Amino acid sequence: MRNREEIERKLNNFLLKPVSFKLNNKVIKKGKLKIISIKQFFIRFNLDINNEIKVYEIPYPYKIHEDGKMLTFEYTLSSLCNSNTSQFFYRLKTGNKKSSNKMYDNFLYMLTE
Repeated sequence: MRNREEIERKLNNFLLKPVSFKLNNKVIKKGKLKIISIKQFFIRFNLDINNEIKVYEIPYPYKIHEDGKMLTFEYTLSSLCNSNTSQFFYRLKTGNKKSSNKMYDNFLYMLTE
């Protein structure tokens, strides 16, 4: 999904609500969502955590899925390559993962209560 207006609409459904971000079944950020901004290759979330505004920034995902009270940010290699048989996919999958981002070939979930 590359339509910015559609992505902003999905994100705006979570504004002013308590949200939590989960990665590998662990909550990594939690707070009330105040402001969302998209700048170049990142999405910035301003979260109210204990009456203090904190910024949480994530890389722009390859795909975003909406499911009621949950948004899924997809960072999987298969969604990037659109083919599990390509040589590019194989090189990414077998490359060095030690220095990679924690979202590499993963899903990030944003949930509201």
